[in-house]
Amino acid sequence: MMALHGLNEDIQPPPPPSVYQDVHGNYHILICTDYRQQNAGIYQYNVTTNQINLIHKYENNFYPRYHTQFMDEKEHILYIFGGVHRSFLIFNLTTKATQYYPSNLLSKIGRYPSITFIPSPLNEIHAYDQFAGHLKYKIADKNAIKINSLPLKHNKQLIRFPKLMYSPFNQQMMVLGADHDDAIFYCNIKQHLNQTEYIWTLTTDTMPHCIAEDQYNVILGFETVIFAFYFQKYSAIYCMDLFSKKWFKSEYKMTECYQNDDVLYVIKIEDNALIWNFINAKQYTLNLFDLIPNGLIKAQRQCYKSLITGYIKQQQIDNNLPHIATVLINLTLKYFQLFT
Repeated sequence: MMALHGLNEDIQPPPPPSVYQDVHGNYHILICTDYRQQNAGIYQYNVTTNQINLIHKYENNFYPRYHTQFMDEKEHILYIFGGVHRSFLIFNLTTKATQYYPSNLLSKIGRYPSITFIPSPLNEIHAYDQFAGHLKYKIADKNAIKINSLPLKHNKQLIRFPKLMYSPFNQQMMVLGADHDDAIFYCNIKQHLNQTEYIWTLTTDTMPHCIAEDQYNVILGFETVIFAFYFQKYSAIYCMDLFSKKWFKSEYKMTECYQNDDVLYVIKIEDNALIWNFINAKQYTLNLFDLIPNGLIKAQRQCYKSLITGYIKQQQIDNNLPHIATVLINLTLKYFQLFT
């Protein structure tokens, strides 16, 4: 069986793809293939036209396998690194220029390393795998350093293929489960500092399910909501409210998005989740607003209740306003825009 008009699905699937928006406002998915593909390279998939094109063919001395990729959306620069052959390529989507850095420390990280990006002012890529540990790559310096932190363990076992995410809301890196592991860790990030110490803390919270890492995806929406998409036997969507750190199951039912052997990726595009099927190139766009559980909405309104009520009362005092009926305050809470 062939996937995406020529990419062989029998060869190891690519790492989670990247997305970027061109100058015309069109969104594209970037796929960095295994070097064993017949036409191995970087493919660009146009979400609107459903067309895929090879935009860069790997050179003969570049052998990415079990690698990962990251897209600097601001600069339109793609990074490919890690895996079994010490790969490191920087590809400029604007100029199509390439730079190879096989000796960079980031090239030495292992199979399918987990990555996340901490935006300005830090502009850092953080990567983790169970053997190489935690690495930090500062984009401005084009240099990676190894972080001397203990390897992540849960129940005395090394965490394998964790789901790594950065939350600007609470300025934390988070590990949201891993391969057959439901543990959640967090690490505080200090802004405007050259942070050298990163301490990972295991929380009492857990992921909704303990499952293989390729059977679920996580994305961050509206800055305060983590969306977890479970496929295969669970086939459900859960949302974590970062105020309460509680999970709520979405009422939305996923139907006909996949078969049991499909390779699926969840990609955030604006306020949508694009479920993209590597096997048949089909895409399913879900609006994140439609996925938010009713229980989470009630919980967030409760969080804002004291803030809004206090603000209204303070305005009454400062401006000598008449008494505002409770029913009006409740209406304000009901229609207060929670997710922006």
